[in-house]
This record gives sequence, structure tokens and C-alpha cells, in this order.
Amino acid sequence: LGIKCLPILSKQGRVEGLLTARDMSDFGLTASDKGGKKNYLNDISERVGLSSDTSMAEPPTYLHAHLGMEQKPLYVNIGVAELPHPFKTPHGVGANKRDHGPNALASDPDLSEDAYFSVRVKLPDEKDGTLRDVTYFGVADGVGSWREYHVDPRDFSHKLMEECENILLEACHHRDQGGSKFRRIIAPSEILAQAYERVKADNVIGSCTACVAMFDNVRHQLHFSNLG
Repeated sequence: LGIKCLPILSKQGRVEGLLTARDMSDFGLTASDKGGKKNYLNDISERVGLSSDTSMAEPPTYLHAHLGMEQKPLYVNIGVAELPHPFKTPHGVGANKRDHGPNALASDPDLSEDAYFSVRVKLPDEKDGTLRDVTYFGVADGVGSWREYHVDPRDFSHKLMEECENILLEACHHRDQGGSKFRRIIAPSEILAQAYERVKADNVIGSCTACVAMFDNVRHQLHFSNLG
């Protein structure tokens, strides 16, 4: 550990834990004793070394899982099925089958106002700079009522997801080129905010709900930012 400490031994001579100087100073000593150099030298510093018949106990369950997790990356598989409302046509959507009329049920994904993206990238970890495989994905639900104002609701949602993916691909490009921009894993909220600024800059009219997520396959963590 790089520090002097006392082992906690079972009757069988197995190490069950460790006590550091800080542990001892915070428990069982008076205020005048805490941090006293003399007490440390007399009571702690000379107690080093273990007997030859000492064995180490297994780490706690949570620590054992964490150590195993660092060695066994977990990957996520993403599948996409994009289907429009069954009563939707290029001119609008029927409230029921009668409104829809004799037309066939819609199946063309181009009629859907929804959009998505999915991309796996390698970005540096903030802690040690190691390149990590990180999967990002997102979905946006366009607001169909924009059609009443002669605005295609697909434009906004598709553009937002497109820019989310562009930001991540650009981050990889800057990393490969040695640039300082995005030399770290990017939070989903940051991606969503920057993508929205780009959509506004292009003067794309519309609105949508959106969710952008990031899966860290090393730490087995899912991070997401949801709006709406």
C-alpha cells in the first residue's frame, strides 16, 4: 500500500483487513493524542511485517466485482426498428381507421418524424488518458403538429441526431490529429447542447424531445441526458 499499517488477522492467521495510522488516530484516542508524532512512533511505526503462516482473505464482494469488471469489458448491441404511425400519410395522420380510409397501413420509415444515431468511438479516459471504447446512441421524437405551419417536423429531429453523431466523429478526428479539443470522453448532455446550437445556427425550424446516452463498456455504466 505504500503506507505503514496493521493487519487484522483471524484466528486462522488470515488477513481480514488493514488498519492505517489514520484509522487509529480517529478511533480510541483523545484530541490531544490525535496527530501526535510521539504516539505514532511508539505505537504504530514499528509494527510492520507478517508471520510466515499468514494468508490473504478474498476481497469483499463489491471490490471483487469491481476488479473483475476492469478486466472484462461489457459490450452493448443496438438494434433499430423505425415504423411510422399506421394511419400516417405524406399529408398528415388519421385519428382512426375511418379517417385513414382504404389506404394501406403506413410502413415507410420516411414518414416518421423520429430520428436516431448510434456510433462507437475511442476517446481518452479523463483519469489516465487510456483510449476507451465508448458507445453513444440517441433518439429524437419530432413534433408532428409542425405540419400545420407548413414545416416538415422531420427536419429538426433528423438534424439534431445528425449533429450529435458529427460531434463525436469530429472528436475522434481531433484526437487522431493531436488536437486539444475533446481530449476526453464527452458527456451526453454536452453533446446534446452542442448539437442544438448547431441546429439553431443552421436556422432549422421545429422541435423535438431527445435522449442521448453513452455506455462505458469498461466501467459498465450507462449515462444519459433526456429532454422532454
